[in-house]
Amino acid sequence: MNGAISNGNEDLDDSLVQNVREHGQEQLLRHWPQLLPEQRKELIEDLRSVDFKEMAEIFKRATEPGTEYGKNDSTVSSQYFESL
Repeated sequence: MNGAISNGNEDLDDSLVQNVREHGQEQLLRHWPQLLPEQRKELIEDLRSVDFKEMAEIFKRATEPGTEYGKNDSTVSSQYFESL
């Protein structure tokens, strides 16, 4: 996805695409071509509201060995997911 991607009403700009890529979340844009204009607009709004850096930091802390949620083998405790 190079350049701005137009959806008819709003563009998916390079900086947003780059932010998604930098955090390994390209799958969030996989179905962009199939989305209707209103769905694209909503996705753009959702992606702009996500702090990917903060999410990555939280995930890292949660999966570190010796933390409340992380096991020694760096996997997330099933106890954490059961509480959701």
